[in-house]
Amino acid sequence: MKRGASVVLLAVVWMALPSSALASPHPSVDLGVRELKVEKVVAISRRTDADWWVLAEVKVAPQMWLRQAVYRSADAGRSWREDTEASEALSRVMVVPSYLFREQYSPSVDFFVWYTPKIGLMAGYLGAAVLRTSDGGRSWRSVAFPRVDPTWVYDLERAGSRTWLCGSSGNIYRSDDSGATWMELKGTPFTSEDRCMSLSFLDSERGWAAGMRGSLWATKDGGMTWRRLETPWPPAPARGPAPMLRDVTLLTPEVAWLHGSAGRFQTTDGGKTWNLRPPALESAQHGGAVHARTPSFGEPMTDMGADTVVKVRGRLLHTFRAGRLVRTSPLTTPRSGVLTKLDGMNTDKPSTWTGWKASQVMLSHDQGRSWFSVGRVPEAPLHSLHITEDDVLVAWTQSRRSFASSDFGLTWGQSTAENPASATGVPLTEPEYQLQCLRNAPEAAVKVRFGLAGCGADEENHLALDVSEARATLSGKSVVRKKPRVVQPRALSPDEGRRFLRALVTAATRQEAPLGCKSNTRYRAVIEWSCSPGSPERHTLEYEAEACRPRTPVNLVGAAMATGDSESQGYARALGVHDLAARALEGTLP
Repeated sequence: MKRGASVVLLAVVWMALPSSALASPHPSVDLGVRELKVEKVVAISRRTDADWWVLAEVKVAPQMWLRQAVYRSADAGRSWREDTEASEALSRVMVVPSYLFREQYSPSVDFFVWYTPKIGLMAGYLGAAVLRTSDGGRSWRSVAFPRVDPTWVYDLERAGSRTWLCGSSGNIYRSDDSGATWMELKGTPFTSEDRCMSLSFLDSERGWAAGMRGSLWATKDGGMTWRRLETPWPPAPARGPAPMLRDVTLLTPEVAWLHGSAGRFQTTDGGKTWNLRPPALESAQHGGAVHARTPSFGEPMTDMGADTVVKVRGRLLHTFRAGRLVRTSPLTTPRSGVLTKLDGMNTDKPSTWTGWKASQVMLSHDQGRSWFSVGRVPEAPLHSLHITEDDVLVAWTQSRRSFASSDFGLTWGQSTAENPASATGVPLTEPEYQLQCLRNAPEAAVKVRFGLAGCGADEENHLALDVSEARATLSGKSVVRKKPRVVQPRALSPDEGRRFLRALVTAATRQEAPLGCKSNTRYRAVIEWSCSPGSPERHTLEYEAEACRPRTPVNLVGAAMATGDSESQGYARALGVHDLAARALEGTLP
């Protein structure tokens, strides 16, 4: 069976956030969990149910060259430690004679499988050989292929103790004894020009193979003989460009998938006809339910038990259990068992949440399911923390100094970055800072009193909005031509309610600019809110501004909650909040 092919049949459903992540805007986390610094996770394999192994690349100072190290987990991937004995045993056999290589690449491992708790196999760029252990990883030995030609292994497949691999040489090799000996399959249809890129086997006899130049082949005798299959494109010319194939996944004798430069294709009749299919949608960053019945091309999943699979992406392990994503995390240390409530958190970037306690910075890659420490900011306490689109951490302290880290908190330097907590980076007052919780709180209650005062224009409007996970309700009172009008409670979707809350925060914290006029009439806006409606704690902000400029429509989705499009036109927070609340009562917000 193709490595990870069994998992492509899973109906991957984005798991709802755990109650602990939703219970408070500032969750309790284990500050003792920290990330183990590796550059890349190369491969993951399950030796036993209680013993997971990872092979990772680690930088070695001061030369900063990379070595491959072994990490092990005894709790299904929740925590890890380096097994120095296993790492040293591997390093002793990771030296390949240079004359075997036509190009100057360091030896590397790309595939890692366990047949039994004692017998394991590694393959990759290792000359004309693989690495094998028969004592549970305490020692490894090089097992040569029949040919001396160096091979960069592009794919490895196994069915029980039978194993196939192929790669840059064009040869396909098979082992029938868990990698102890290898034979060259003489009937291979590939050459060094049309290399074997991908293998997929249903069992020890039936399998398909895809070539770099777009050819597709099938075997029914374990690879001893092959026959060519139809592809979605005509046969490649002897010379000239041809569609490049990267992956083939055989799910049943009739159903298979191809992925290459021409796109993704599916067959349901054993390769007689093909249909172009768009990439499978993933919900890891958007929530919702997705039923993914297509292979995870380019990011193979590894079976780690009866109902658990893991997808490796860079430093991160994405763990699925019973079809649900349960954790996305780098390799981390064991828990201390002590939970501490965070001082604050930022969830503006769905793929990475940030949090802090005093000067300690925490990250979560799975929307609060798991947290880990990434270092300390040089100054405490923190006022706010932000992660940029290019993954730079920027922290602001209570003293308004800013620091930046481009290595996820390992090292910090002073920064001149502006605080994104306000639209223009101006320092926020403490009440304005407290208002930021409305951006991400799972529940919130807000009241806005707004209107005109002075020169006979004495009016006050009221807006009330309650938002929960399931619903949002808006109600209020407005004054039209000096006549009060009650706005009956109106149901909104939770997303509509939260969009209004985010717009309200922007309108109330945007940098003000002079309106350039004088008036005896003033706009007044008072915001009262709580991000924990069950708590008696309430916060209040009050703004006033001269009413001497015409108001323009408010764009709820955009960042401009103001009169006009630039600071040169002037802006007052009282005016921005007034316009936003008025539009909400009128029901005209987008």
